[in-house]
Amino acid sequence: MKRVLEGAALCAAMMPAMAAAQTPAASDPLPGQTLPTLPATPVDQQGGIVPAPDAAPATYPEAASGFGAKAGPRFYLARWAEDWSFLRDPSKRTGPFDALKFIPLDAGGDIYLTLSDEQRLRHDTITSPGLRAGRDTNAILLRNIVGADLHIGKNFRAFGQIASGVQEGGYFGAVTPVQRNDLIVQQLFAEVKGDIGRGLSAGIRVGRQDFQDGPIQLVSIQENPNIHITFDGVRAYASGSRARIGLFDFRYTRLGRDAFDDPTDTSRRFSGVTGSVMVPPKAFGSSKLYIDPFFYYLRNRNQRWGTATAREERRFWGARLWGDVGSMNVDLNGNYQSGTYGGRRIAAYQIFAAQNFALGKPTATATRIGWRADYASGGGAFGSGTLRNASQLFGTAPYFSYGIFVGPTNYSDVAPTISFTPMKDVRVLSELAFVWRNSERDAVYSGVGGAYAGTQNVTGHDVAKLLRLNAAWSATPNLTFTLRTEYLRAGKVLERAGYADSAFTGIWATFRL
Repeated sequence: MKRVLEGAALCAAMMPAMAAAQTPAASDPLPGQTLPTLPATPVDQQGGIVPAPDAAPATYPEAASGFGAKAGPRFYLARWAEDWSFLRDPSKRTGPFDALKFIPLDAGGDIYLTLSDEQRLRHDTITSPGLRAGRDTNAILLRNIVGADLHIGKNFRAFGQIASGVQEGGYFGAVTPVQRNDLIVQQLFAEVKGDIGRGLSAGIRVGRQDFQDGPIQLVSIQENPNIHITFDGVRAYASGSRARIGLFDFRYTRLGRDAFDDPTDTSRRFSGVTGSVMVPPKAFGSSKLYIDPFFYYLRNRNQRWGTATAREERRFWGARLWGDVGSMNVDLNGNYQSGTYGGRRIAAYQIFAAQNFALGKPTATATRIGWRADYASGGGAFGSGTLRNASQLFGTAPYFSYGIFVGPTNYSDVAPTISFTPMKDVRVLSELAFVWRNSERDAVYSGVGGAYAGTQNVTGHDVAKLLRLNAAWSATPNLTFTLRTEYLRAGKVLERAGYADSAFTGIWATFRL
């Protein structure tokens, strides 16, 4: 709590500076609401980053407001971030379900309800699951998420979601609560917000909610499984036209498989401070760039590293620089991790970099070529002294591997990328990733943070090569189809520890309203 109060003091101290930053110089005009094109990453993670039609503009540019990724032009992955108030005007209702997006509950439409639903049917197969020769998995996954967003005037709202997940198939391995869950209150929070003067707006949100404010390699909604990751707690924020800041204190949600058996997990706590500052557009000629500093503080009573389980307190100090400079898109972020694990010192770090260039005019459908390179420190999990293994937190695992084969602990990769639009409403991303481990004295880690047993006992750095392809077809504004496939060729480290090549294929249809 002491660190949360220190963060609150930091928020208060920054308010005057944020207010002063709202008045631009005459030679430095504010950019419009045209949002940057983010790096070519899995479509259902980054989405098409464009604002909802005629949505009320955010105080701070929408793309950098910490709402998370979009799934096409009309929907966010986090449905609470959507603003459908423009449908107060019936003439702007063009979609078949628009009547459900703005349901007035008073004569003036100041009190209104927005309904949402998502249904996803998915089929996954994995050869050599766990990178061990054996029976292939054949999983059928279905999820349904129903939500309601009640607005009472401009200053109060209540948002709720319930979700369910089904996990079936010929053979699908272990039954997990992130895939099979009869019914869960996925989100339920109240929010108070409003203008506080000097060009600033602020708000506070209390209850169960998701969190996506920061680099997707560390924090995400975890769109890949049936059930999203959510937290119980409080989040406060303030924003102006050129800067924003946020403060939060959460407990994780502990998932069960039955109906409404998903209580607060008192053994894990996550808090911190986030922010964003707009880089002056003329700093690099003509650009749309943002710098997002962040501080995360994670406490886990039951963290496992190597063969031991102990209490861990880990602090993440980092920043992200991202956006567009002409036809070039850049996303660079890094963090240093400090703290203690079972009385041992933690000293770890991560660097994630991605860059691509549009061939021709930088439109949403332009062909882009680029690369990404990632580094995460490792070492100490199977020894003593300083622990140098970087934490994955709850980032989006498919950024590194669609099959969740590898993840950013004791990890390096380099991957050339290409994304293109072969036909209308179809977007394809392809890449070839070369993966190594950094410390020979530590294991290779999966995308969910588990160590591949025995890899800490063999020599070498070459982990794998991954050939990946992701294709998404937006059949309608409400219906998308996705094909994702990945082949892992085991490198020397995995081979020496008895692991095999593996292939992942997933195909799914998602309906949103």
